[in-house]
Amino acid sequence: MPILVTGGTGFIGSHLVRELVERGEVVVTMSRNPDFSVLKSFDVDLDNVKVARGDVTDMASFLKTMKENDVDGIIHLASLLSVKTEAYPRLGFDVNVKGVFNVLEFARIMNIKRVVYGSSCSVYGPALYEPVDEEHPTNPEDLYGLTKLCGEVWGLNFSSLYNWDFTVLRLGTVYGPGQIVQPNHPMVVSLVEDAVFRKSVEWFGGEKQKLNTVYVKDAARGICLAYYSRDLTHKIFNISSGVQHTFQEIGKTLNESIPEAQINIGRDSINHEEIGLMDISRARKELLYKPRYSLKAGVKDYINWLQENEKWWRYRRSGTA
Repeated sequence: MPILVTGGTGFIGSHLVRELVERGEVVVTMSRNPDFSVLKSFDVDLDNVKVARGDVTDMASFLKTMKENDVDGIIHLASLLSVKTEAYPRLGFDVNVKGVFNVLEFARIMNIKRVVYGSSCSVYGPALYEPVDEEHPTNPEDLYGLTKLCGEVWGLNFSSLYNWDFTVLRLGTVYGPGQIVQPNHPMVVSLVEDAVFRKSVEWFGGEKQKLNTVYVKDAARGICLAYYSRDLTHKIFNISSGVQHTFQEIGKTLNESIPEAQINIGRDSINHEEIGLMDISRARKELLYKPRYSLKAGVKDYINWLQENEKWWRYRRSGTA
């Protein structure tokens, strides 16, 4: 039976769909405006990918679309990211909170017993101790983190009420092929793209800002492992690399692969949420999750993909092929 992946044509979702298809699964992806350009760049067998055009915020259309697909389980990744959630809080609530409720209600109605939810390390807020394990208090400092925490609470309560397998994955800072730059939001993708195509990276600050980086292929694999795991002792897992890196370290790693790039990251601090080092020992033990990509390996793989898919990048940046 197919697996439903909401947000399956997005950044992380596309990598997850590839991982599932390579495992022999048939995947149903749901999106308001499906875009297969990223999946095509991965050479995914689209014969095993079904498109369900729908919106997680619209329960009626969601149910109508999903009843046409006899799915066995759900991996819920569709969400509004942090910058847009802050700019449009009502929309952020509709997508990130109401959307989770609709997925859970659909699962209840259709008697689907397996749901995996893509959450975020932003639910933790400032670290009270390190490494930050899954028992660390949750105190999100932004609206995005708050909406993701709400989704966790809804799902865990449904799980208890209706005897489901509901697994929460708190993802670190995911980077890699297919990611879209968010305006006014410093991301690893910004550094890599500027270094590859402009041979120049200029940031005003944030040199020592620490990130719990995780390469997108490792994140997708962690999600798969969570979906296939049964009889887990815990329901919440950190998925990251188990290592923190500063933007300065990322810049140096980029220079090793692109020596001609001029990379300048200012020392002045910038406003950001500082998450402590994430502890991934629970995921290692119960999910058998083990990151395969170091920062160096992830950056190199990402650079290779960008160079091979420059046309895709220029289309996304300028709107022209």
